[in-house]
Amino acid sequence: MRGLFGAILLGGALGILALPAGAEVVMMLVPSRNIAANETISPVDFVSRQFEVSAQQKRRYIMDAAQIFGKEAARKLWAGKPVLASAVRRKASVRKGQAVPALYSDGGIEISSVLIVEEDGGPGEIIKVKNGATGIVLTARVEEDGTLRVESN
Repeated sequence: MRGLFGAILLGGALGILALPAGAEVVMMLVPSRNIAANETISPVDFVSRQFEVSAQQKRRYIMDAAQIFGKEAARKLWAGKPVLASAVRRKASVRKGQAVPALYSDGGIEISSVLIVEEDGGPGEIIKVKNGATGIVLTARVEEDGTLRVESN
């Protein structure tokens, strides 16, 4: 089995480190504390740590600050553990259970209503919403201002 060899500086001494083929040592951002789901991510919440990763892992994990800051945790992020790209999302502007103004337009007719949000969503995302009076579930796009635009079904 072939390995990849790299040099690493530890406490002022140069050491040789054997890595599996295709792996490399990279700096990754990790939470400095546990971050709860739906919590906004801040630069002060992260530190850099070295990890041995494959090329495939590099694509799945957060590698730089631009990928996370200003976003929110989609699920709990554990202190000291690398963060999967799927564990962060754009900050939600509407939350499940919230009543939000909505607009439907078709052929010059516009209908406005208040719909109940069925899942969290951020600007540009398509989410499920429900008409509180009828119980009918629809899909709507979250607008930049936090309102909804009902999609034609």
